[in-house]
Amino acid sequence: TGVAVTGNITLGDSHFIGDDANDNLLIQSSANENIIIDSLDELLFRNSGTTNLTINGAGNATFAGSVTSTDYRTAVGNVFYLTSGGDWRFRDNASGAERMRITNGGNVGIGTDSPEQKLHISSSASTGLLLESTYATTGKKWLINSRGGDSSFQIYNETDSVDALRILTNGNVGIGTASPRAALQVAKGISAAVP
Repeated sequence: TGVAVTGNITLGDSHFIGDDANDNLLIQSSANENIIIDSLDELLFRNSGTTNLTINGAGNATFAGSVTSTDYRTAVGNVFYLTSGGDWRFRDNASGAERMRITNGGNVGIGTDSPEQKLHISSSASTGLLLESTYATTGKKWLINSRGGDSSFQIYNETDSVDALRILTNGNVGIGTASPRAALQVAKGISAAVP
């Protein structure tokens, strides 16, 4: 009771269903856009001869371009997988700038496309990592900072605006002071319990 067709089925001026040169099932909407189901049970979406999306028999999808979402409940922007290096790149949709990268080795880079450690944060200005505790009324915001102006290392109590620790490029260490003038300078007295 089926319908047997020999040759292609033409719909309109340029749409047809039939075989391609490799005897794969071809659904073509125009001269440049088509869908192919090949002998490996792969579904291929092509434009001008370039395969932009492949779905294999196991349900895995391979994209030649980027995956874009404008739904605020998922991810706003472009996320795409680099098949050559195996890295995940997270890109800003408005500017196209890369914001974060996860390498195939597991390193995460923010502001850099070649992270050297498990977490690598890079910036042309000061670069900090903010740790915040929201516990009751005693929670604090602590900033671990690589300062861009004087290239010093800083641990800063952002809640109380207190410079807890500063290490200058000359090696001087300051506790409670931002400008230590000796190898170790403590702004307040040191107390220790004597047994």
